[in-house]
Amino acid sequence: MLTTRPDSPFKTLVGIFGFILSFIVTSIAAILMPYRKRALWESSPVNWRWGRVPVMSVVGALSLVACVFMAWVYLKDPLSGLSATPKHEGGGIFLHSRSFDMFLLNILIFVSGFVIYQVARAARRRRGVNLDATFEEIPIE
Repeated sequence: MLTTRPDSPFKTLVGIFGFILSFIVTSIAAILMPYRKRALWESSPVNWRWGRVPVMSVVGALSLVACVFMAWVYLKDPLSGLSATPKHEGGGIFLHSRSFDMFLLNILIFVSGFVIYQVARAARRRRGVNLDATFEEIPIE
């Protein structure tokens, strides 16, 4: 049987929390898209409704609830390897808490995606490419 030492900083795959954060943002985008990009959504092949409510928004809301629940469970699990509250277990860089360090690392990696996108967008804009216009239409298939 595979076991880990109680003081191991990598008890499970701590990067899963970063994936959950990404799916939370995707879920929010799914909820808002039919309202913020109405023409784009209505021209798509999945512009279904339940009454007056877009199915995409319903699925996005269900996904958001599931993702927030998973994030909460993951942060509360003592074997997950990360915690949003510093515990003085020793060995960490911030407040001597390895699990808090892993939490901060996941947040930093998540936020770095937004920073990288903005830098790339600014670089493309200087070359005359408008990325906003690129994604205004669904491509012809």
